[in-house]
Amino acid sequence: MTFGVPPPKTLPRNPLNIPGFSPILPPAAPEERTT
Repeated sequence: MTFGVPPPKTLPRNPLNIPGFSPILPPAAPEERTT
């Protein structure tokens, strides 16, 4: 059930607000910012 699909969705959104999480998803930050 909670294999790890819901957590990854909340992670990419957190890095945008937290600069410390940016390093975790470098390619996800610029892609989400452009949207």
